[in-house]
Amino acid sequence: MTKATIGLFEAGTYDADFIRDHGSPAGWFRRLLGQASADRFDYRVYHAYAGELPDAVDECDGYLITGSAASVVEKAPWMVALGDFCIQAMASKPVVGICFGHQLLCQALGGEVQEAEQGWGVGVHQYAVTKDADWMRPPAAEVAMLTSHMDQVTTPPPGAVVLAQSTFCPNAILQLSPNAITIQAHPEATRGCFGSIYQMRRDRYGDGQADHALASLEKKTDEDQVGRWLVKFFQDRINRVDT
Repeated sequence: MTKATIGLFEAGTYDADFIRDHGSPAGWFRRLLGQASADRFDYRVYHAYAGELPDAVDECDGYLITGSAASVVEKAPWMVALGDFCIQAMASKPVVGICFGHQLLCQALGGEVQEAEQGWGVGVHQYAVTKDADWMRPPAAEVAMLTSHMDQVTTPPPGAVVLAQSTFCPNAILQLSPNAITIQAHPEATRGCFGSIYQMRRDRYGDGQADHALASLEKKTDEDQVGRWLVKFFQDRINRVDT
């Protein structure tokens, strides 16, 4: 049986030493989705930050936009092109946005993204699930995930449904359309990777924030649960197209 192919849009990269120690953004999602799906997907990586996009929507069966150190409010040409492609794709394909991808899709669809007044979101954050969706199986009342973001979606795009939120991040998980969902946090992240990121960015944070974020890495997180949600979202939408 032919595997479905998920296109992974890398929205940024890291230096060679970091990638040697922790892997690449696309690699993190291969691991997350592979574990959650028992390796039911194939993957194709696009360096979207360098302007690489599919030649046609049908090149893959679904798409996912990774996080990035870049800010969507810059509206760089490659960001606009990526947003336009994903809007076209979500008419017939499942599309997922994570962190930067969450913000990019919301902005492309008419929402607003701004630097958060409350500052950096780092460490393990807990989100209350406020509305159920068909792909959120098994259901959960709340989920905890690793975070690293300065910008936030302050106004969701028209028609978006908020599925999970926190006091710090009111628009944490969104359903933008039947074929598009987004998550502000990082279910794909590992503690080792984000521990290194928190150390590297220590000077950007408020007093004591890096230490608090590092200490929070001892807390339980729900990346396995969220990984299963993403797999179900992709599989359900892909199966509808196939039938």
